[in-house]
Amino acid sequence: MDIVVEGLTHIYNVGTPFETVALRDINLHITDGEIVGIIGHTGCGKTTLVQHFNGLLKATRGRVLVDGINVSQKGINLKSLRQRVGLVFQYPEYQIFEETVYDEVAFGPRNIGVDSDEVRERVQAALAMVELDYSEVKDKSPFWLSGGQRRRVAIASVLAMRPKVLILDEPSAGLDPAGREEILAQILNLNKKEGATVILVSHNMEEMARIARRLFVMNQGRIVLEGPPQKVFQQVETLKEMGLGVPQVVELVRSLRGHGIILPKEVMTVDDAKAAILSFFKKGDEARIKCSKILR
Repeated sequence: MDIVVEGLTHIYNVGTPFETVALRDINLHITDGEIVGIIGHTGCGKTTLVQHFNGLLKATRGRVLVDGINVSQKGINLKSLRQRVGLVFQYPEYQIFEETVYDEVAFGPRNIGVDSDEVRERVQAALAMVELDYSEVKDKSPFWLSGGQRRRVAIASVLAMRPKVLILDEPSAGLDPAGREEILAQILNLNKKEGATVILVSHNMEEMARIARRLFVMNQGRIVLEGPPQKVFQQVETLKEMGLGVPQVVELVRSLRGHGIILPKEVMTVDDAKAAILSFFKKGDEARIKCSKILR
């Protein structure tokens, strides 16, 4: 399912003293099955942008096309659109309200009139997608689960609607390292096994370097950079001017290159850095001498 944004501008409180331009002439194209990331400092318009993708907000100017359909046009079936484009807000576990995991995940399908047999099938499938054991958790209160498990239940409740596009706003925020790893693994799994288009909004540059295949960088309501992480994160000074960082591994590679240890600029993750450093050591004594000087 493609998403095309053309000249999108969004203004809050039009015609009042509180009028605020949140988005300015946004243009982008997200293709079916992509994993894309949207980054930028707080208040740059990231969340406002993704809320246009399933019709929660309507454009002041411009348009958003989802599978060729203008989401702002009169008469559009927003209920159907939101089944296909699922949005998981930041800290979705705080929006859990049902007494059991089963009822929480089943809420959406029941609300759109799905019969009980299919509801059960959807709940089982959604929990399997996030690697929660149906028989083990279905009758438990979601509030008895760990933070990472609760978040997976919240994501499963969106997946039970069987969306073609999954938007996650800060999916790992507030989780411990183990919980973050769980969520990131499930995001990759959903994309790989289900072919879902995944759109991530995040401040975590390490996560974006690991997961996203393409990045959109926002600043003051505009998209100012676009491309694969290997390209975007080379714009270190530009990103810092906007108050953004880069993955720590990128800073490490820059520092090592400054000392004569030439690693590929495209190294973005810890695993990539490990492989590149080991490869450098294999070059012989000169490489080891350089490294030992830096360590001293």
